[in-house]
Amino acid sequence: MQLTNILFISGHDYRSRRRTTIHFLANALKAHGKVRFLSIGYSHTANLVQSDPRSSLDERSNLIEDYQGVSCFLWKTMIHPFNRGRFDLGTWFESLLFEFYRKALPREMRGWIKLSQIIIVESGLGVLFLEMIKAENPRAKLIYHASDDLETIKASPFLKDRFQRDARMADLAVIRSRCLAPALPSGMPTYFFPPCVDPEIKQYGEISPFQGGINAVSVGSMLFDTGFFEIATQWFPNIKFHVIGSGVPKSKLPVGVIHYDEIPFEQTIGYIRHADFGIAPYRSDKAPAYLADTSLKLLQFAYFGVPAVCPHFAVGDATACRFGYEIDDPATIKSAIQCALAKGRGPAGNVPSWDEHVQSMLKQIGLD
Repeated sequence: MQLTNILFISGHDYRSRRRTTIHFLANALKAHGKVRFLSIGYSHTANLVQSDPRSSLDERSNLIEDYQGVSCFLWKTMIHPFNRGRFDLGTWFESLLFEFYRKALPREMRGWIKLSQIIIVESGLGVLFLEMIKAENPRAKLIYHASDDLETIKASPFLKDRFQRDARMADLAVIRSRCLAPALPSGMPTYFFPPCVDPEIKQYGEISPFQGGINAVSVGSMLFDTGFFEIATQWFPNIKFHVIGSGVPKSKLPVGVIHYDEIPFEQTIGYIRHADFGIAPYRSDKAPAYLADTSLKLLQFAYFGVPAVCPHFAVGDATACRFGYEIDDPATIKSAIQCALAKGRGPAGNVPSWDEHVQSMLKQIGLD
């Protein structure tokens, strides 16, 4: 079936250099219709609270832009509701802020909602709009994409309560790890899909960016642990540690670590596919159990046959290609790196494609 209009509502922006699951899902759905991407939770105060990867798009905010076949809109407001984990605003004021934000959705974006056959809302601030979506377009197939557990990301109690109330409006909840299922309201239709990789990434990074020697690479900022590199660089001064898009300034990393800001996804792939081993330096005191299933960087390392070093909780069932360590424990960090180097690069992993996932997902909602 050829769909006509598909809308994503997410805290990410399709045009961002940083690529996440939601970007690959949007790419796969372009073959099924017109894709639009509404990015929410961005404001004048965004970079005062934390560095927002969408800040490079600031001049293009509040404008509809067609980018690689996807219509994009980065909705920028004066202020937007933050997670309770940052500050406690008080229940009354917090509720008022969320309601004001929801009602302020631009008229053009309400038009996008009314046009769409499928609306995919990513976990987080997007749950605020579930009721509005059904009111504006009751015929749309509404999919809740559970990238994270609301408790894990310290979502506001207001959002968690609203999700419990409005989750029944979703036609399907999509989860990437079965560990996320208990966090969903009882009775919510759920579809589990295994980790996916876009086979097109094979066309990127064919030429190695490295200049010889032993090279290890870390990509991304989620729960980034600088302590790992303080230990690893002492044990292995001969290894070149490349850190890309960590969100940590170069001054906070040990001397010898090669620091990169956000770089385009296509360029990042070269570092991943040619590394001697990869690193997923998560801090376990805040890490959710589902990371073993959902970590995109670990999946990409496996896809290119690159052994990975990560905390024990992120090893999961992938014991053949992931080597675990204890946080802040020099002996286990040393052992994990030695094991990864001894393992060496292997054949590419057998990972389902995003197209396969999309076909299964559409079948779940009767639109295959």
